[in-house]
Amino acid sequence: MVLNTGQNLLDRKQFELDFPAINQVVYLNSAGQGPKPRDTIEKVAEYYKKTLLMGACVRPLLEEISIEVEKTRLKAADFFGADVKEIAFIRCVAEGVNTLLDGLELQTGDEIVTSYEENPAVLIPLHTFAAEKGLLIKKILCPNDKNKIIENLERAITERTRLVIVSHVSHTRGLKMPVKEMADVCHSRKIWLALDGAQAAGQVSVKMSELGCDCYLAAGYKWLLGLHGTTVAVMRRPLLESMKIRYNGVGSQSKFDFCTDEIRWKEDASRIEYGSRQWPLYIGLGESLNYLKKIGINNIEEHVKELRKQLKQDMRDLGFVCESPEEDQLSSGIVTFSKNGVDVERLTRWLFDNRRILVQYRNFASYAECPKGLRISLAFFTSKEELGQLKGGIADFLREGDTKIG
Repeated sequence: MVLNTGQNLLDRKQFELDFPAINQVVYLNSAGQGPKPRDTIEKVAEYYKKTLLMGACVRPLLEEISIEVEKTRLKAADFFGADVKEIAFIRCVAEGVNTLLDGLELQTGDEIVTSYEENPAVLIPLHTFAAEKGLLIKKILCPNDKNKIIENLERAITERTRLVIVSHVSHTRGLKMPVKEMADVCHSRKIWLALDGAQAAGQVSVKMSELGCDCYLAAGYKWLLGLHGTTVAVMRRPLLESMKIRYNGVGSQSKFDFCTDEIRWKEDASRIEYGSRQWPLYIGLGESLNYLKKIGINNIEEHVKELRKQLKQDMRDLGFVCESPEEDQLSSGIVTFSKNGVDVERLTRWLFDNRRILVQYRNFASYAECPKGLRISLAFFTSKEELGQLKGGIADFLREGDTKIG
């Protein structure tokens, strides 16, 4: 994307050129997977084409790829407000959670606090480690009230709590956690705070100094507009120095002596980048970070704020209840709705098959009255006209009477 001075940074026509996918569907599912900018795909293709033409193990190409990856690392450090030595490139959020849980050397009886709204990428590793090591996993309710969230957190913490791990923005309702306040609670008790940033990075401001967390895991393929297989892990130095890194391989070392078997480990977060990585994907992620920086997170948040007002009114007109927060401080681009008697899973399929509108549904587990909600993702490229199409599509679905849970 090339922007001229004075050009509207939220130019829908420009977005249609840069994101061909949004010309094919009404794209309201960045929480599932974001569309990809043309520049990102072309950059990835460029390096795979060089591999095709030059060979995969040619020193000049390997050196060039290494340089480009480190450029992306610098971009990520700037994007997250972190030291470049705190940035690691991993494959997915679950890999980061597993690395964290293993590295903390948790003992039988230790406790971890999380919430009822976490993604399986967090919950599955938690329950696996809990079963193996005899840990206690506590889930807190996170109502649409900052003070109550903090109260629930403080009530759950004991002297055996070692880690609190929650989403920065929940995948279910788009609740933006009061993480700075949560960090203050954790650090006053010498507890680590880790955030699943899969649904936050790229749509809300993420600066480590403002958040105060110790670990941040940001999936590259959602709001960051990158590809599957890319995740940025920000590991603050005190946490990294306290961890025992057991999973190692080529890439973990700064030096390995074949004669003496002496290993000198890297001292920064890149130590956890062992084994092979699809490095062209990370070079492409660097292009996506460029794109987001040009638009500006503040511009994104303001645009989404206006869209959120329209969407909530439209859905109220249709008889839906908003399950997401009303307060802007706790809100994001993910807005979820429910309506008794409406099968939102069927509605999701109907909207795509009949109107080419891409949305998603989410399970609420046992903490909400309705079992499922209709999840709408509002992004910087979303237009008010598209929300009108969504409202019209849902109205048509309701008129057809195809609403009952089968």
